[in-house]
Amino acid sequence: MNIVALRPKVLVASTLAVCASFIALVASAAGPKDTPVPADRQCNFVNYHHTEARNARGPGKCASDCDCDGMRSCVSGACTGKARPETLTPEVCNREDYHYRESWTPAGPGKCSGDCDCDGLRTCVSGHCQGIARDTPLPADGLCNFVNYYHTEAKNVKGPGKCASDCDCNGMRSCVSGSCTGKARPDNLSRETCDRTDYFYRESWTPAGSSKCSGDCECDGLRTCVSGKCQGTAR
Repeated sequence: MNIVALRPKVLVASTLAVCASFIALVASAAGPKDTPVPADRQCNFVNYHHTEARNARGPGKCASDCDCDGMRSCVSGACTGKARPETLTPEVCNREDYHYRESWTPAGPGKCSGDCDCDGLRTCVSGHCQGIARDTPLPADGLCNFVNYYHTEAKNVKGPGKCASDCDCNGMRSCVSGSCTGKARPDNLSRETCDRTDYFYRESWTPAGSSKCSGDCECDGLRTCVSGKCQGTAR
């Protein structure tokens, strides 16, 4: 065997191995991989990662919010604002302006290891996000009579509990003669109180994703939660 002839091959192999390790190290140090642009093109989330330096229009230049990292927004063709808090702690995450897309959590939609894996004011309890993130934005179709429509009536322009439409009222409460009336939602959410024709839940607003569920109370009317998805007929 020609040992001298083998030395260059061994040297090349060693060099390639070292280069591969270095590249892997650099890649891991660079941070999370870029998040694929979602189909709904909603990208203003702390867990949306995007390298603005690679943008087609130039570093930091943009055509939409999906060209900007995290919670940064595209304003007049440039990415502005802060992508995410420098340090993620419950104190900085438990805020209405903390936007986290729970359906992207690596462990699974709605699962968590801490409050920073949950959207807005929702908290991590026993590995699952629970609670209300923030007041629900006014829907484009103006339909708001849902148990998962959250609105602080005390902030209404006309005065606490006063209204101009159902969207000025919390949950399933309705605007009658200028005042919010009725019950927003059942006191206790259980299969007995949720599996009813008069239980209105907008499945497209579920934090984990449209029509995804962790129980029957995340499904509209008589629809039930089967293997994490709402099935059946509501009413």
